[in-house]
Amino acid sequence: QLLMLNAIVCGLEFCASAAFCYIPPMLLKAGISEENMSMIIGVGPLLGFFIVPVIGRASDRCRSPFGRRRPFIFVLSLLLIVSLVIIPYGEVFGVWFFGKGALSKDVGVALLVLGAVMLDFSSQACLTPCEALLSDACKSTNQQDRCFVVYSFMVSLGGCIGYLVTALDWSASSVGVYFGNQEKSAFSMLIVLFVFSMVATLGIAQEHPVLKDTPSAQDLIDLHLQKNLDQVHQAIVLQKNATNDFFLLLRLRVYALLPETIQALLCIPFVLKRLALANFCSWTAVMCFNLFFTDFVGQAVYGGDPNAPENSRLQERYDEGVRMGSWGLLFHCITSAVYAFFVERLVKRFGTRNTYFFGMVSFTVAMTVMVFSRSIVLINLMAACTGFAYATVTTIPFVLVTQYHADKEVRVQS
Repeated sequence: QLLMLNAIVCGLEFCASAAFCYIPPMLLKAGISEENMSMIIGVGPLLGFFIVPVIGRASDRCRSPFGRRRPFIFVLSLLLIVSLVIIPYGEVFGVWFFGKGALSKDVGVALLVLGAVMLDFSSQACLTPCEALLSDACKSTNQQDRCFVVYSFMVSLGGCIGYLVTALDWSASSVGVYFGNQEKSAFSMLIVLFVFSMVATLGIAQEHPVLKDTPSAQDLIDLHLQKNLDQVHQAIVLQKNATNDFFLLLRLRVYALLPETIQALLCIPFVLKRLALANFCSWTAVMCFNLFFTDFVGQAVYGGDPNAPENSRLQERYDEGVRMGSWGLLFHCITSAVYAFFVERLVKRFGTRNTYFFGMVSFTVAMTVMVFSRSIVLINLMAACTGFAYATVTTIPFVLVTQYHADKEVRVQS
């Protein structure tokens, strides 16, 4: 049942993996500069920063007869499927509606950009109700560690599938001939695989509609935030009456103007603030590696050029580098999937701190070697080593948060 519950997580990850491999090269080939490409890729996470907390809050309070999590998973999955269609077929749609010409090409580029943003946003936003669904399933059990180890394994398995699909050369196969090129073949296969994974999870999930207005975890957080805000108001008023401290009043004004997500981050317990900061830095490093690795191999290692003329030697070398970089990311996911099975044992033997430290130090060493090496064998070997960090950031933070909410008196010593 845990495998089926995490099937859609696997599907989200192999779609995101394909995005990491194909979207940067496709944007560069479409004539978009690297600076604009980086900005486009950053739009999806930026939207997620503001919208994902809203999705989480709405999911906690949902009264749908289909449950709290499944409606959001279904809608976000549909958004992801639409993005998988318009990314490779954007120019085809442009030709259908506007005929061949410069306008159809511009429409294709616009749809490519829109699809890239939608795919990045939906693949990340959909993880929130998926993680909540898994947490709900294991909340009343003593299997939190095992639940999120399976979660990490399915994430890594999804990455393996996604990177394998992108690493294979489909252009010369019958599939490539049927769909037209490498990108269309890969994305068409991803659509079919993702639909199967979505149906598996939505079919196996057992959610009962919430009929009573019982206080949810988010409601308790809201009460906690309001209590903190009231205390701040009282402290400011008292201090203002005593010393008329202008700066304390100004801090209160600024605090009230902050987004609710930032207010929540400022009011959570100190131990969770440390965890949030560590998780933020770790994910920033891992995501940058996943996002730019194939482009790095294509340009820095193979000496290719994404803006070179079609079918030129430079573009062929770039495409070859992208495929070889996909193999490196595949090894990265295999390492992560295997290592995820040992995280639970390592935590019990060495503690959470040492296990987390090993994962991130191995990532730092691997990145350092890549900077100074141009050997594709060594670079792909280092890419495989980064899987330790990926398995770490997809297990330990969730385990700690689940343990914290299960027993607020627990102090995580390690």
